[in-house]
Amino acid sequence: MQYINYQKVKAAKKMLTDCSINVNEVAYALSFKTPTYFMRVFKKYTDMTPSEYRKTFNETPKKISKQQS
Repeated sequence: MQYINYQKVKAAKKMLTDCSINVNEVAYALSFKTPTYFMRVFKKYTDMTPSEYRKTFNETPKKISKQQS
């Protein structure tokens, strides 16, 4: 089960960075029973919530581009 959850979190990371769908939709798309369970599993593997992960990813390119200017 741990391997399956790891693979789901890996897919979730890609979906959170490549798509604009909300966290609940990501959870259901990856067959988690509830968004709350998805968030708990995601945090276990990444030490951040899905929303924090998305925010971190979306802010990183902006910070890099400001430093290059």
